[in-house]
Amino acid sequence: MWILEADAARYVWVHTDVPWPSETMGALVSWYYCLVHQKVEPEDGCANAERMGPYATESDAKHALELAHERNEAFDAGDD
Repeated sequence: MWILEADAARYVWVHTDVPWPSETMGALVSWYYCLVHQKVEPEDGCANAERMGPYATESDAKHALELAHERNEAFDAGDD
C-alpha cells in the first residue's frame, strides 16, 4: 500500500508493508498523527489535510514524525 506522509517541511509518498487498517478489539481502526494538535487520534479526528496517516497501530502513529524524518534522510542520502 502507498500512503502520503508529511512532516513540517514536505510531503512524500512511501510504501509500507504494514497492513491497514489494523484490527483493534474486533473493530477496524486506523490511526493518525495530527500535525495541529501534535497527538495521535483515531479516524474521527481532525481533517486529513492536517494529519499524517493512516497507520495500522496507535504506536506507529505516535512515531509518525520520526518515521517521516528517517525516510526523508534515507531519500536525501540517495540523491546525487
